Amino acid sequence: MSEAQNRDPVRFAEAVGHVVTRLRVPLLALLAAVAVVLIVTLVVTERRRALLESSTVLIEEVEKRWLAVPTEERASIEDEVLPQLELIAERHGSRYAGRRALQLLAARHVDRGEWQEAADRFAELADRSTGYLAALALSNAAVAYEELGDRDTAANLYRDVASRYPDESALAPRALFSQARLEEERGDPVAANDAYAALEAAYPASRWSLLARNRLIYLRAAGALDDR
Repeated sequence: MSEAQNRDPVRFAEAVGHVVTRLRVPLLALLAAVAVVLIVTLVVTERRRALLESSTVLIEEVEKRWLAVPTEERASIEDEVLPQLELIAERHGSRYAGRRALQLLAARHVDRGEWQEAADRFAELADRSTGYLAALALSNAAVAYEELGDRDTAANLYRDVASRYPDESALAPRALFSQARLEEERGDPVAANDAYAALEAAYPASRWSLLARNRLIYLRAAGALDDR
């Protein structure tokens, strides 16, 4: 091998060495930044996990204390437990603990017949939840508004359940049927017919569809849909 050929690898190695030397500080800074991001991510993840665990333990302790007392006797511990539930609901948002605290507070309002307060709690719970739990909370809010005699709001909430959570087959058909029933009660057989028909089309195998078919037969037999 010639001397020139021997020098080429040497020069290349020297060039690489110079490049590495020049980039050493930026590379070290980049690696340090990556390390910081990884550390922060691990710390945040661990903190969230610890917070979830601690909040879950807390709500379970409060819930156990609350449910251990018969419903008719809970007034004796309300001053102790209710502020704890309010604080958990406020601090833990959409975590399990926060949602469970809202459920317990809503159930208390139901037990006391405080339907507006129950409706507000259930609506808040729906906002913090997803899927089945959100659909169930909205359905419960609708029931509360029915108890208040507010059929318009109740019907709208049932409509929301069916439109926003159509895949929740345990709740969406029931919501459509409840909406249609309220339309009947409000004296709007046409709107009731539309809701019953939508239920039949979307969930033909549901037991609520069977009830819807029976109601459609009744409305037609009664002449309520003669103009259609």
